[in-house]
Amino acid sequence: MLEPYNENAPDIVKLIHWGADVIVSQKLTHEHFKAQLAYFLYAWPWMKEWLSDQNYQIVKDYAFETWSQNETDQEYPYDESEGHDLLALKTKIGSTKGALPPGFSIMPNLLLYEVAKREEISDCEKYFNVAYEQVQWIIDSLDWNDPLSTKGQRMSEHLTMLGLSHMYTQYQDRAPKGLKEKVEEWCRIMLSRSGNMWDFRKLSDSQWTPTGEAVSMWNEPGNVIGFPACLLAALEIVESDELVKQFNTLIYSHFDNAFGRNPTGRHCVYNGVDDIEGVDVGWYSFHNGNGQLQGVRFVIEATAKNRHYPYHPELGNISWSEGWVNFNTAFNLSMAYLAHHDIEIKTEAKGKKYYIQLKGPLNFDYEKQEQVHVWITDRKGNEVKLVLKEDGVNSEYFVGEIVRENKYKHVSYGYGYFSHIVSFE
Repeated sequence: MLEPYNENAPDIVKLIHWGADVIVSQKLTHEHFKAQLAYFLYAWPWMKEWLSDQNYQIVKDYAFETWSQNETDQEYPYDESEGHDLLALKTKIGSTKGALPPGFSIMPNLLLYEVAKREEISDCEKYFNVAYEQVQWIIDSLDWNDPLSTKGQRMSEHLTMLGLSHMYTQYQDRAPKGLKEKVEEWCRIMLSRSGNMWDFRKLSDSQWTPTGEAVSMWNEPGNVIGFPACLLAALEIVESDELVKQFNTLIYSHFDNAFGRNPTGRHCVYNGVDDIEGVDVGWYSFHNGNGQLQGVRFVIEATAKNRHYPYHPELGNISWSEGWVNFNTAFNLSMAYLAHHDIEIKTEAKGKKYYIQLKGPLNFDYEKQEQVHVWITDRKGNEVKLVLKEDGVNSEYFVGEIVRENKYKHVSYGYGYFSHIVSFE
């Protein structure tokens, strides 16, 4: 249903276009599919140079039309949803399958709220209100001690904390009281479960990872490789130097765990030796299932199972392995939040110029002086693009300058809720 993208569009925009097109063309009304459209609409200002206005109109009309629709005409394996109205309060917590994590609708509703404001829709507040109620329910009712509220959600766990963090960072003056304290409690419990030889967050005080009735249950790389995103999102709420230090350990220990610092000594990707520089041993096996991912690069297959811990490599290839897009999604989110966390902008006024320095994980070619751009915004809201050059051929710093004028207000890098904004002196 969507007109084609421009051929010069970045790959990521082409993929986003494809995903939105599938949802609206097949008229998918499951709450998880509809929720994805809010991200497309929210990001439209930064994608529209490569896409047709027709794309935006069709996705917008479909999202607002179906958002509160409670029924879906398609059945899905393992579906645990009780209804598909995204304006309803969601109080059911899903099983370890990971199909229904608490608070999954918070962020989509907040993003659609911003879209509705941009479109000047009169009842836009209803999207904020349902997100507020969902956060309030988590504060009042969710028990972090229950593994199903955290690690037990496997690859979907990140949706809970990212939603809470979004509410707090973007609407701090309107967020429910007690949100910060609820996240602080989560932090204490996560730390209490991580004091072991692997710096690994356990499922509970007595169990390392989820298990089930069958030997194949459960494969959990999503909540290992997605946990750094949860930690980084929590750090946007909780202010503590000691917590930052402790969480930094856990952020990297969980990346390390998936990359081989685990009882098996193996990387979570079966083809890791071929796909990733520096990998010595990939995962034991891959699953040639319906996803047909065996030929795709960097497919996250599995991580060490409960019986492997604390150190039983002799058990070998026990339990299930299977690559899921959901696992790689969790990894991508952790990488995105880590990049956002590492980015810093500094400005300095010297004489007739502003000097700008951007620090970030943007050095993709170690033998080439690369470029990035920032936006200079004046007091009327007008923007000027400024190119920064890498400070050498292998540096994490990018620098540039602009003529100093009183009309300039701030410099920014990134988009939307992932933007970094620094005012000029």
